[in-house]
Formats: sequence, structure tokens, C-alpha cells
Amino acid sequence: NSSREEEMDKMISPIVLMRLPLFAAMHRSPAARSEEDVERVTTLIGSSTALLGAPLDLQKQVARMAMYRQFPPSEVIVKEGDASEEYFIILAGIVNVVSTASADSLTEVVNRLRPGEGFGELGILFGSSRTCTCVAATRGGVICAVLEREDYLHSLREYHSIANRYYDRYIY
Repeated sequence: NSSREEEMDKMISPIVLMRLPLFAAMHRSPAARSEEDVERVTTLIGSSTALLGAPLDLQKQVARMAMYRQFPPSEVIVKEGDASEEYFIILAGIVNVVSTASADSLTEVVNRLRPGEGFGELGILFGSSRTCTCVAATRGGVICAVLEREDYLHSLREYHSIANRYYDRYIY
């Protein structure tokens, strides 16, 4: 762990975060959110890299649908091989992305995702199963905004497809 990650590990406490209006608004069910709640949730998720550059109306649409999900330390969030049914935006905590080497069943951390990053879109976009396991890696757990498959497809499919075409063209 780097010193920054150790510092984040100490700072994250879901109990403390729930006292903040932004997280309290996110914790309400989508149907129970007021317009003020939607504005707060938009502020929270709109600054994520997952929605970077997205139009404000799209950010608000996601804020209206996203569900709050909390994962205790070491809990598996998604498991390699499972169906891709949800998209996650990390709000607090660190997620280890783990891949299983098929030859000897050893696991290896292949990436560490931080607040603001999203995961789970590829399986939804391509109709495939999960290619890696994601595990809550922070002592205080992980908090995510979660979109169900249909909500993701309805709101973010086109936006992420455009972004992926851009990256394919200019990075690869």
C-alpha cells in the first residue's frame, strides 16, 4: 500500500460518510429522492471518471436511477464468470480487480480501482460474463452507486460506446 492508499484507508468510514448530505441523498431509494437529492447525487457521481464529460441531463438521469450499495472489507462485489447484471461507480474505498490463472487456479491482482472509477460495463455492453473478480479492498469497505443492466443500457450504453470508439481510435 502506498501512503496515499493507507491515508484513504483510515479516512473511509461509511458511518461518517452517511452524515454528509451527498451520501445521505445517495442512500435514499431512487423512488424516494427529491429533486434536491437528485442534484446532490448528480454532484457526487457527476465528478466520476465514469461520467467525465457526460451531458448534465445524462448525469441527472443516472442520479435518478442509481442505487446505493455498501460492501464490507474483503467482500466479493462481482465474481469472475458470473452474469453481468450491474454497473458500478465507486464512491468511496478501493476495489481490487482479481483474475484467476486457469492453469493453477492462483489469483492475481491486475488492477486497483479508486473512487470515481466505474466497472462492469464491458460485460453488459457485450453480453458476456464477468472477466474478473472485484473485491472490496479498503478496511472501511467500499461504497458504490449501482445501475442495473437495463438502466445502464437505457442511459449509458451510447455514451460509453462513443467513448470506447474514441479510445480505440486514439490509444490503440
